[in-house]
Amino acid sequence: MLERLHMREGYVMHVVHILVMHFYCPGFPCVQQTPPTESDGPSGVLSLARTLSLLGKEVVILYDEHDEPVMKAGYETAGLMCRMIPFPLGSDAAKFLETEKPQVIVASERAGMSADGSYYTMKGRAMNGIGPVDALFQRAAEFGVKTIGIGDGGNELGMGKVASLVRASVPFGAKIACVVPADATIVCGVSNWGASGVGAVTAMLQAYAPEPLSKAKCVGALPTVGVEKAILTATFEGGCHDGVKPEARLSVDGMLFDPTHSDMYQGIVSTVMAQL
Repeated sequence: MLERLHMREGYVMHVVHILVMHFYCPGFPCVQQTPPTESDGPSGVLSLARTLSLLGKEVVILYDEHDEPVMKAGYETAGLMCRMIPFPLGSDAAKFLETEKPQVIVASERAGMSADGSYYTMKGRAMNGIGPVDALFQRAAEFGVKTIGIGDGGNELGMGKVASLVRASVPFGAKIACVVPADATIVCGVSNWGASGVGAVTAMLQAYAPEPLSKAKCVGALPTVGVEKAILTATFEGGCHDGVKPEARLSVDGMLFDPTHSDMYQGIVSTVMAQL
């Protein structure tokens, strides 16, 4: 999937202007704290934005207004200089696409619209106050924009491409499955892993582009364990919580950063380094 995504279609490797977004609705039922921001999503998006920025891409991060404290904390720790802007309820998707003119839109761990027009958690609970982000994907083709959806449960934006599998294989799948597809869909165990994996593979492939970047530049852009832990720590300091275990610290989807997530990130970097 990643080889096809980057090399054959050039979604990320050959583009300059990329819109990366993570949205989190107010009052997500699996996180009752304030802000209601889950730990899966923000740090992966920030890590991806860091990698792409270091590779010379023009990146814009889009986020829900309720995420601002978490996103700003992680943004500063990641050392980002790209624009980061909210996409409030009532925003006009077509006008936004025409104004921003992105070449690629990436959505990670963003709730996507189901068949009945609603948004649901993995447990089938309805969510309210979702911004009109689906429209960015639905109208992207009109503006020549490619879309990438990253998710781990089937209810995320972009998972419409595999909706039949979600309905057949995921608990409550018939109800929660997102019906809005992406041009490329990244299915992973944890959405943060998928976002960082896309960044890592993009860094690797830039070394083999027609106008290649130096190995040192590509290596410097990789999402190392240290980088990932620092960004995740900052998002927790900004107020996010584990959606499965809200009381846990440095935990994503019920799993502590050490050793589960750290091992995964080390594996991603090691796999890419073997090709550089």
